[in-house]
Amino acid sequence: MQLAEAFEWQGRIFLHAYSKTTAGFSVLSQPILGADPRDPQEVGRAILLALAGSKEGVPLPSIWDDVSAPLIKFAGAKSRSAFYSYARCVRIRCQGDGVTFTPMRHLGGRKGYEPLKGKDRSSLPDSADLGSTLLSALQDAE
Repeated sequence: MQLAEAFEWQGRIFLHAYSKTTAGFSVLSQPILGADPRDPQEVGRAILLALAGSKEGVPLPSIWDDVSAPLIKFAGAKSRSAFYSYARCVRIRCQGDGVTFTPMRHLGGRKGYEPLKGKDRSSLPDSADLGSTLLSALQDAE
């Protein structure tokens, strides 16, 4: 299974891969990408690239202080709080020939996000369909 996450923040879409460590934890990993939400094809291509970056068996990070720092810097946010407080999030999973999009609810502070039950959407791995499905899922994210 490949994992990625997408955020809508200040009118842009930001995506990153998730990789599974040797200890079984999922951690933010490269690539970190940006896409214009007005172009579903571009968004779809970015989703495919982010999913392709999802790996298994990566080493544990040497510093756990803020593994999201590369995403925050890429987005141009002044701080982690400035980004996550206003970003809508969708978790993306690819298994076999299907891609599932799960809108997330922000829990505030450093509590992260939780999945919104019953809001999942599915798509085939076609870039235009992927982009449109993600944009639709972001509308449900809280």
